[in-house]
Amino acid sequence: MFRAKNLLIFFAAIVLAAAFMVQPSFSQAQELEKYVTDTATAEKGMTLWQTLAAGGALMIVLGLLSIAGLALVIYYFIVMKSEKLLPANFVEKVTTFLGQGKYDDVRLACRESENLLSEVVLAGLENRGKGKLVIKEAMEDQGRRNIDRLWLRLSYLSDVAVISPLVGLLGTILGMM
Repeated sequence: MFRAKNLLIFFAAIVLAAAFMVQPSFSQAQELEKYVTDTATAEKGMTLWQTLAAGGALMIVLGLLSIAGLALVIYYFIVMKSEKLLPANFVEKVTTFLGQGKYDDVRLACRESENLLSEVVLAGLENRGKGKLVIKEAMEDQGRRNIDRLWLRLSYLSDVAVISPLVGLLGTILGMM
């Protein structure tokens, strides 16, 4: 069964294989050279798409990877804010309820709010009568799972950052050949 990360790597491999199959032929290279050396184009400059097309299939792959990387960065800036992951009002509410011994209110507040701390506190509340060591271990395990989920999301950006220079190097080597 494919995990999402494996699916991303599989997709990148398919794109690279397609790039090898679509390498520009000699006649296409002559057309690109004629297009780039055209005086009207040189005076106006090239558009972004013209630059990508002049670079060949691997340049288009690099452009797509750049778009994917930028989209991931924007998405993470929107989704992974400290106010969303650990809201201050939630922390105050839970701390107050725990100080007063209102465990049912804490449980209700945790179920109403979806954030990193709510799942950790719920794990502790579920093991409340089992001793301090069991409670601590349950909360630490839940915290580790939450952090692992965050790192898994960030690993997609890491994959793009690792693949892009390799594709660029491959394009450089093929261009020199």
